[in-house]
Amino acid sequence: VDFLHAWPGMMREPITSSEINKNYVSISSDYTTAHIYMWPSSHPQIRRNRGEITLDTILDCDSPFLVAFSLETIPELNIKCIDEEFKKVSSYYSNILDGSLKVKTSYEEFDKAFNSAKYVLALLFSKIEVGDGIYAGLPCFSWFFTGDVGFMSPVYARLGEYYLRMLKEHLVTMAKYQRPNGQIPHEVSANPKYTCTALPTGFWHIDSTALWIIALGEYFKWSQDKSVLRQLGGNLQKALEFLYNLDTDNDGFIEIYPEKGYCAVDELRWSIRRGICSELNALYIMALKKAHILFQGVGKIKLAEWCLNLYRQLSEKYDSIFWSGRKYYDRIDEKGGVEDDAMAHQSLVCWTEVASCPNGVLHLKKLIPDLIAPCGVRSHTFKGEVKKGYYEGSIWPFFTGVFGLSLFNYGLSKIGMKLLLDEVELTFTSKDPGKINEYYSYDCREELGQFTQGFSSSSLIDLFLRGLLGLDIDGNRIRFEVIPSDRFKFIELYDLYFNSNLFNISFHTNSQNLKYRIEFTQGSTPLTFEICVVLPSETSAKNSCKGFIVSKIIDVMPGEVKEGSISYQ
Repeated sequence: VDFLHAWPGMMREPITSSEINKNYVSISSDYTTAHIYMWPSSHPQIRRNRGEITLDTILDCDSPFLVAFSLETIPELNIKCIDEEFKKVSSYYSNILDGSLKVKTSYEEFDKAFNSAKYVLALLFSKIEVGDGIYAGLPCFSWFFTGDVGFMSPVYARLGEYYLRMLKEHLVTMAKYQRPNGQIPHEVSANPKYTCTALPTGFWHIDSTALWIIALGEYFKWSQDKSVLRQLGGNLQKALEFLYNLDTDNDGFIEIYPEKGYCAVDELRWSIRRGICSELNALYIMALKKAHILFQGVGKIKLAEWCLNLYRQLSEKYDSIFWSGRKYYDRIDEKGGVEDDAMAHQSLVCWTEVASCPNGVLHLKKLIPDLIAPCGVRSHTFKGEVKKGYYEGSIWPFFTGVFGLSLFNYGLSKIGMKLLLDEVELTFTSKDPGKINEYYSYDCREELGQFTQGFSSSSLIDLFLRGLLGLDIDGNRIRFEVIPSDRFKFIELYDLYFNSNLFNISFHTNSQNLKYRIEFTQGSTPLTFEICVVLPSETSAKNSCKGFIVSKIIDVMPGEVKEGSISYQ
């Protein structure tokens, strides 16, 4: 009898006792788990009745067991039942994939990777006793994370109605466990006995509260669902108050101190990062901007104006506080500004677009030499030390997405495209093809962490939709900022969803122009499309941070098809 521990690496665990009694097998071990919905933290019993197999599970987190059995020992097994269950499950996921945003391009491998990433994001949604939500990944971190989903929310929001519904349920569940002081939890365990208390990191991350607001903003922007705003309006106000109260010196920026049990985005250096952290305040500023729109949506005008005024105030003085003259400070503590080593989270000042254009470009160029690796982006500068588990220098597809989008935002799209192609490559070279691991060794040779990770797969979609295509919406105006690419000669989007409206949109590019076609297939709301072509440029000729933009406005009525072209010779 063996007990094989499957994560983070396959290994044998010591057995304290075992019992085999007909169809009942139990194996006891000292192994413990974080929640009760993952074996070995359950005590199942197998029964056979008229050719069917029944697995009874008695959930008991205090007495973890693992059951192992072979179906081949039971010849009467009714294969038909398995076939019916397979059809039921496959139909569920097929409906989600078919009923959401679909992509066809001249790059066939990307199309397959895009579809696989969509499947991963659908797979992570689960309905459990503590609430409905989106797991961070599988098989270990199968519980709910606010921060992870906050970063994934722009992708869920753009994939259509099914994914918007998943995002909404996750936001509601995390709000259910909000502290009285307004803080949104970083993690909620799947164990209903413990929820946030079983995990020492349950309320660790301050950034999770800002990311919850950002995710709510993404949900509302694409769904226009005011009922959720009314439902979560009180949670939103309390969350903002919590963040605002972290400003202890009345300069508007929020501070954190590790001795109080708080950290910002970076976990590896959390114990030394104190004071005003650059990426945390960038997320806070972005959350204020989202909150302004959210409060406007439900008629809370005074709160909306307060958020807008504070957003403008902090945005205007961000560079004067954090710009060192060479790059943005990582943090400002009691001794002053600290540049520190290059770390991927430092690119969040550009992911949020809080950084000014010229300084943002210089900042990213300072980070590129230390962080760009053959298969993605390192979490930190690699100094040659390889440790067990997370370590500085390991490569994270999550940061590939964050850093890559920052590059697209600030006109460095050539390297951004390289990172998008890295994500495609990882999809096909994975030991479980279609999935992208949680992280990789510094030299890209080892797949580490979980083999299924939400923010790894969402990064591929994000770099395409928001990076290469610049897809966003403001009110009833959908905007594309398309970067011509030899790899993507044509791009076709089917069933792009906004507020119950559906569209099919295609782009064909050559060296001289972009041809577009917009088909309004479902809905009743007249919409405006702004189609832009972005020509990357670092010269004075550029008219935006991304480069030189040529644009065209197209009004589209329900049922209409609009075609045209934009010349960019």
